[in-house]
Amino acid sequence: MKTYLLQFSDRRGNLSTLRVPNATADPTPQQIKNAMLLISASNMFQVDFVNIMDRPISATLIDSNTTVLFQN
Repeated sequence: MKTYLLQFSDRRGNLSTLRVPNATADPTPQQIKNAMLLISASNMFQVDFVNIMDRPISATLIDSNTTVLFQN
């Protein structure tokens, strides 16, 4: 299973992470950054009138596989 972790900062420098689980597409790093810029510009995520996703900081892809080794 692929999960993207998108990290943003607000204007005060506090960090927030948006987790996108079950990712099926394989976007380029630039496409991820462009999507993060759109999220930031939308001002959708605000706490006390502060956009908590004001500036993209990083994006990480976690690719995990689960294998059952034994089951009764």
